[in-house]
Amino acid sequence: MAMKKVPLKRKPGSLKFTPLKRKGGMIKHRPVDPKHIADRKLEGEKLWQLFEEHWKLKPHVCQSCGCRISGENKTIYHDHLLEHSRDRYEHLKYEIENLMLVCFDCHTKKSNGNPTDKHKEFIEAAKIRFDVQ
Repeated sequence: MAMKKVPLKRKPGSLKFTPLKRKGGMIKHRPVDPKHIADRKLEGEKLWQLFEEHWKLKPHVCQSCGCRISGENKTIYHDHLLEHSRDRYEHLKYEIENLMLVCFDCHTKKSNGNPTDKHKEFIEAAKIRFDVQ
């Protein structure tokens, strides 16, 4: 017999909690460490400052396909060539030389595992520049 799916109801301010376990269709929550929240906020601010600097330095053209990037600065336009989510490239998270200015479509292609040829070239050049494999 299939379990009945119960939608998760969120109350204002409940984003500071993470799911713990399901009991009788109800979800219990445990509080998240406030220090963890503060660290994540600080990390986000540092990355945004890096993106602001990168946005000012580069012409607003996709370095992968060449299309014009118009409008305001958004995080989706800044691609980490060597992904900082992988432990071996964590030290390159705040390196401006590890960023590439790309359009939404090119960033999405790379994130889905289908980077353009130009994107692949930039990634290989970054590996050589930072002497990593």
